[in-house]
Amino acid sequence: MPEPSPARLGVAVLSAVRHAQGYVDVLRGLPGVEVVVVAEEAGAPAWAHEAARALAERCGAALTDDPASALRRPDVHLALVCSEPVRHARLGRLALAAGHHVLLDKPMATTLRDADEIARAALAAPGRFSVIHRLHSPAIRRARAAIDAGAVGLVRSVDIEWLASDGLSGTSVERPELVTDPALSGGGELQNFLGYPVGYLRHLTGAEVEEVFAETATLTFPEHRRGGVEDFGMLSLRLEHGILATVSVGRVRQAPGPGPGTSTLRVIGSHGHLWLDEDDGRIEQWTPGAMSMAPFGEPAARQAVRAMLDEFVTAIRTGREPLFGARDGWAVAAVVEAAYRSARCGQPARVAPWQGGDGPGQPRRPVEE
Repeated sequence: MPEPSPARLGVAVLSAVRHAQGYVDVLRGLPGVEVVVVAEEAGAPAWAHEAARALAERCGAALTDDPASALRRPDVHLALVCSEPVRHARLGRLALAAGHHVLLDKPMATTLRDADEIARAALAAPGRFSVIHRLHSPAIRRARAAIDAGAVGLVRSVDIEWLASDGLSGTSVERPELVTDPALSGGGELQNFLGYPVGYLRHLTGAEVEEVFAETATLTFPEHRRGGVEDFGMLSLRLEHGILATVSVGRVRQAPGPGPGTSTLRVIGSHGHLWLDEDDGRIEQWTPGAMSMAPFGEPAARQAVRAMLDEFVTAIRTGREPLFGARDGWAVAAVVEAAYRSARCGQPARVAPWQGGDGPGQPRRPVEE
């Protein structure tokens, strides 16, 4: 694998149809990071090639319809995969096989089989691997620090609401079919967004999700109805150590905030209570007889993405593992798979356990029974 120097890290963008421009703008703002080539597969639709051409022109990068040739360039160290979701795992495995560091847009994979294959490949590969996540959100960082400090005692319950505002007209979704056509998206809004709340649950509790009961519906958008996918879901989850959680997730005409979406989270502990609103910019901590509130600046999405990409580049340069790795991406995929299984059968579904052996993943904190 070509080793990046402290002065230069070359990036190959493999497909540019989702979120590529935003991620690339942040990466190019980091010292020594340069996008050197944008690649799209020869058989991809014309609109995918147009997205690749536009990004290459914006970055002054080379353009190719042969991802394998892009990965053979000696000036490439990192592959950033921003295709439609159903291609994430395949393009990611291609980059891992070439010996590169790999960063995938979310979700890591749209089937548990694909998630298993890419997780195993990533754990065996020499480079660093991660999937876009929001664990560096200022609110989540503060909540984790407060829980670690014992502010709420033992975590007993977590409630999360994650709502996106419309966006199908191009304000946040480049093409509606990227989230509504299962041939491209691999599912509906659970596939698209559930990974963020599940990541929060695992990160804040140190526990894995064991069982899911999910109900889904198409409540608002005709685009989802035509694609036969959900735009909203409500889930009850049981985690290890008896921790309970609820998640409401989906897309609505207008989420209760000025940005493209909102996220609120409540942690009930044995000795206290945390409540946060990521996009309103505050966290409240309640204990018997006392309450404190702290602001944390601009909306979470901008800060979380910047911090995540900066942390991943630092992990590459220092050789350490990123906060969110292959096993974490697999764990999210397993919960999403169980949620869809539950929604189809109308019964709780067990979450598949990881069978891939030891490997890097989020540090697990012991949770006292």
